[in-house]
Amino acid sequence: MTKLTAFSDMPTLADPSATVGGSRTEGMEADLTSVLDALRRNRWLILTIVCLSLCLGIIVIARSEMLYRASATIQIEAQSQKILSTDENHPDGGSQEADRFLQTQLSLLKSRALTELVVDQLNLANRIQATGRSGEPLSFEQRKELAITKLQSEMTVTLPRDSSVAEITIVDGDPNFTAAAANAFAEMFINYNLRRRFGETDYARQFLEGELAKAKKRLEASEKAVVEYARQSRLVDASGSTSGGDGIRMLTASSMTDVNTALTQAQIVRIGAERRWQEAEHTPPLDLPEVLANPVIQQLLQERARTLADYNKDRQIFKPDFPATKDKLSEISTLENEAQKIGEQVRNGLRNNYLIAVQQEKALTDKLEGLKSLTLTEQNKGIEYNILRREVDTNRLMYDGLLQRFKEVSASAGVTANNISIVDHAQVPSRPFTPRVTLTLASSLGTGLLLAFFIVAMRAKLDDILRSPVDVIERLGIPLLATIPLRPRGISALEMIEGSVLSEAFWSLHIALDRTVPKVPPRSVAFTSSRASQSKSMCAYAAALNFARSGKRVLLIDADLRRPSLHRLLDLPNEYGLAGVLTQQCTLKDAVRSTTFRGLSVMTAGQPTRNPAELFAEPALPALLKSLQQGYDMVVVDSPAVLLLSDAVVVATNTASSVFVIEANRTRAEDARSAIHRLQENGAKMAGSILTEYNQVLSLYKPSGP
Repeated sequence: MTKLTAFSDMPTLADPSATVGGSRTEGMEADLTSVLDALRRNRWLILTIVCLSLCLGIIVIARSEMLYRASATIQIEAQSQKILSTDENHPDGGSQEADRFLQTQLSLLKSRALTELVVDQLNLANRIQATGRSGEPLSFEQRKELAITKLQSEMTVTLPRDSSVAEITIVDGDPNFTAAAANAFAEMFINYNLRRRFGETDYARQFLEGELAKAKKRLEASEKAVVEYARQSRLVDASGSTSGGDGIRMLTASSMTDVNTALTQAQIVRIGAERRWQEAEHTPPLDLPEVLANPVIQQLLQERARTLADYNKDRQIFKPDFPATKDKLSEISTLENEAQKIGEQVRNGLRNNYLIAVQQEKALTDKLEGLKSLTLTEQNKGIEYNILRREVDTNRLMYDGLLQRFKEVSASAGVTANNISIVDHAQVPSRPFTPRVTLTLASSLGTGLLLAFFIVAMRAKLDDILRSPVDVIERLGIPLLATIPLRPRGISALEMIEGSVLSEAFWSLHIALDRTVPKVPPRSVAFTSSRASQSKSMCAYAAALNFARSGKRVLLIDADLRRPSLHRLLDLPNEYGLAGVLTQQCTLKDAVRSTTFRGLSVMTAGQPTRNPAELFAEPALPALLKSLQQGYDMVVVDSPAVLLLSDAVVVATNTASSVFVIEANRTRAEDARSAIHRLQENGAKMAGSILTEYNQVLSLYKPSGP
């Protein structure tokens, strides 16, 4: 026997070892199969939606305006370069301050004032139509306002994070205009920034000039006031300083200070002179240091010493009364007298010095006492004078500071530092920025696919048709005995059952039924469905044939008296059959016919003369089925459809088990559940279900061995 690789491995609930979702891999394969099946069923719908989406994308491209984009980049530094030594570099305030500064610059770039400058430079007001929508003429100001609004809508400024390079982008239908406008924005922003800074400098210069004039007037007034007060108070500044404060000295106070200093020196001199006189007063003149230090005394003493030496030498030779000796002695006496006289004069000089020092000290003391009273009077006047002088000094400091700042501002007015520079000028774009044909078509295709998948998913969610074995198991809740593939074209039902490569599916049905149907008599099974024409007759015949091939005596009964089909399937006469036996128009022997297959007999439906519902309502059918089950190893009944009829219920309740046949892609789950529920309510024993006409690629069913 030929073995097949498909359907023989499909899980069914008739096999205890095979369950739905028995493993994660099987569940994933089942989900993938369901998805692929849904896509295959809706392939024309998907194709239609995708084509419509692409057509819509083409229409959008055709109707879209061709726009060009040009960008210029500028660098914005938080600190400008220092040009003059007086320029101040503001300290870095941190990342937050830098971000705030950059955002401020971006706001200035987007400002109306800058846009208006660009509009004026490019003369954009003349590009606006001279008439409005209603035909009324537009003034120049109205056209300029429209140009500003349009340019602001076409301009965008972007600043990447952690960067000081901003990008100015213009989008318009004219490529030359986009480049010109972007470059104009960059250049005008630099000029605008310089103008703002120059305006600030000019304002500061004018302000300083006004304040400087005021300070000058205050300084002149304060100087006049101090001079006038000094003249009226007869105060003379003896310090010679132009600054006030502690450096100011009045003439009387200065004189008293000088007298006090001179008095101190005189007292020192007097004390020294008094000490020297006291020492000299009781000391021999020739013993005084001042006398001994006198050159004349020193010369006289030296002369006396020589003369005395000569005298002593002559005394050794001559007598004292020797004239020469007398002369020398007289000379010595004369020299001593002269020295004594000079010594007295020196001592008298020390006395005179002492007296003079005393007189000078007394004179200075008298002078100091006289100046004290004058100084006290002058100090009272000096308080007001110092106040006026301090005001002069304050005004002078203010004037000097303002004058210096005015010079600095005037010097920097023409060399304003700039912290903005152009990095890249905008180039004329060579191709439009939008519409993007490739991107638009890709977006249309993606949107169409997403919409199609969404619609397919919604249809699958709302779809109640049983299409796959997973649908049967999940939605009906009964075992799946077998799955019968879609019959290929050119193959009859008998060829498919009896000798094709697809007969393996029917053999799996036989194995499942053999496990499900009771092993002991009576052994019978009824095949039914929710509606007619769902291949239940083919399944009943295949089951009976495979039971016969396994060595059993099998009777196949066509119990569908309303739409019999077994006699056409097996090419048998239908003159006598089940209807004749139930109405006793023929015998059982006349109704049962043998087939070419050993062990398989068939009872066709026959020609009913009465309503089938009335025939099945009589006790003849249950008695007939009971007797036939005693005479055969297996009785297979091709039962009518369940919905709207009671025939199938009678047949199912009088057989050992029932099999529910479902045709894929035709049977609704709700109909199948209602039919199964009706059978089970009336006591029928459901062995399981069969999915027929399941659409799979036939090339998958390849022989795996003999």
